[in-house]
Amino acid sequence: MLIDLLAAASDSDEGVRRAIVDALVKQGEALPEDALKVCRAALSDSRSSTQRTSALYAMAQIIPAAGLTNAAGSLADELAESVVAELSRSRDEDHLTATYDCLQALSSAAPHVVLQALALQCKPGTLPAGSVLHALGDLASNCPAVCLGALKLELLPRLLPLLSAARGSDRADFAYALRHFATAILQSEPSTPSGGGVFDAEMQAALELLFAQWLSARDDDVRAATAEAIGAMVGLLSSAQLQAQLTRLVPGLLAAQRRERDWCRLPVTQALWSVLAAAEAHGLHSELLEEQLLFSVLSGIHANLCAPFDRSSSLALRNHNEELRCVEAMCRMFADHVITFLMRAVQEERDPALLTGSLEALRHLTSRLDLEGQQVQILSGLESMLAGLAAGTYRVKQAAAQLIGSLGSRGQLRGDSGEGLILFLIRQASISDGEIEASLRSGWGRSFESEAALELRDIASKTLELLASTVPNMRRQLWPLLFQALMQREYQLAAPVICRALTHIGSAFAASSPADLELPLNYHTALSSVHAIYNRLISYVGALTWKSTLAERALQLLLLLAPQLHPALEQRWGQIVPQLLSYLKQGGGGG
Repeated sequence: MLIDLLAAASDSDEGVRRAIVDALVKQGEALPEDALKVCRAALSDSRSSTQRTSALYAMAQIIPAAGLTNAAGSLADELAESVVAELSRSRDEDHLTATYDCLQALSSAAPHVVLQALALQCKPGTLPAGSVLHALGDLASNCPAVCLGALKLELLPRLLPLLSAARGSDRADFAYALRHFATAILQSEPSTPSGGGVFDAEMQAALELLFAQWLSARDDDVRAATAEAIGAMVGLLSSAQLQAQLTRLVPGLLAAQRRERDWCRLPVTQALWSVLAAAEAHGLHSELLEEQLLFSVLSGIHANLCAPFDRSSSLALRNHNEELRCVEAMCRMFADHVITFLMRAVQEERDPALLTGSLEALRHLTSRLDLEGQQVQILSGLESMLAGLAAGTYRVKQAAAQLIGSLGSRGQLRGDSGEGLILFLIRQASISDGEIEASLRSGWGRSFESEAALELRDIASKTLELLASTVPNMRRQLWPLLFQALMQREYQLAAPVICRALTHIGSAFAASSPADLELPLNYHTALSSVHAIYNRLISYVGALTWKSTLAERALQLLLLLAPQLHPALEQRWGQIVPQLLSYLKQGGGGG
């Protein structure tokens, strides 16, 4: 039955071949060893690449249930020999993929056997096939502890001298293998970078060759694999070795990044981050500063962050995020220098793209690092920038609102500047439909800004609600500011958001610190009396058709504040308001 199935596996119809593989796997569930032996025989005897591909796909699914061992002369030993031999016979992508899948399944069951079979393909003085190198890289990635001894004592000393002989696509496979070799060594011996001898002269020469020649290759796959290998290999450098290479690696990777299109930059940017992270780990701060590498990286990465890119491309977006990580790596070492650089761009630039990129970088840093020492500089600089910002420029304001939200989530909107930034958020939540329509009518291409205005209003509203409901140490600061905005006409369109935020804060105060629930009278001239607040909220309760949620939210706030508005209101309000709220929630009043 198994032999007959395999005989039909060379059928030209892909659906038939898939059905045959499924049937082989089903038979193999009952008799796994018999099925694997028949498939192995097909690998040895069949001249049909299609038939052998089907056998490999079936083997990959049968092996996990076969209970194979690492013993010499075992079935696993025989299978590894046959499957590894298929690497040199692969002529099409499907067959190669099936071979890799089979080797991966086999390495999960008997990794030592697979390692031995692959090592036999690496003869001294002869460059093995690229597929063998690729398979070795996969094995090192999946079984680092198993491969460590062979890598250090046998494979690397044998392979590294042959690096310059690699040509074409073999370079990509060699770089792929080196990347996983380096990662396996670091995972198995995390203390290696102290200069334990694993990264010897030959490995150092390998890194230099990859950097000097392969990183600028014409082939896209070779460049990408080389950058990934460099990113992994720098983790093996000792402090002295990395210090000697910094002045070449950093400018070289920046230049390589500039040569790539934005959706192809990711491996190079990741390598640059690896170099910066290694420099931080080895304490090479002064070397970066003395050689002006800090400002080279900041200038180069900042220009990329501010340049437009295709946000619908996942690769371009991942590269953008990796560039933000590079700025973060620099800020961990030189917080004052990095923040000063970005704040200068925020205050001196007027180009919307440069402002947006700088603000986005600041938001990333404030959300990940403790920048308490730079807080005053950031707040005052941001407030100054917003004061001089031209009308419109909604994308810039959107980036600013997100930065303010990041600062607020850490309770860092303190002082006069912090209050100004909170009022900025409330103003953006007050953007009218008329403003948005005006931006849409103002000329060709303005629909982009119109969409940004809608997004900005939504971001500002949600940020205010989040700060009020999830950041306890912002509540005392928000309480009087939100009441001030509630009473001022310029923020009238944000009334639903203001009422909701005040209700969140008031409910929290009532539960944990009732004394803080006191109305902030005389905090601002707009807060002249209890009657003024009461009248404003009552007027909003009657605005059933103006803002869809305003009446309900104003009633909720009135119910919370009733004891302070009038002694007699609490009991009456406790009876009437719940009924009104239920009526509004059911759609009463046309709201």
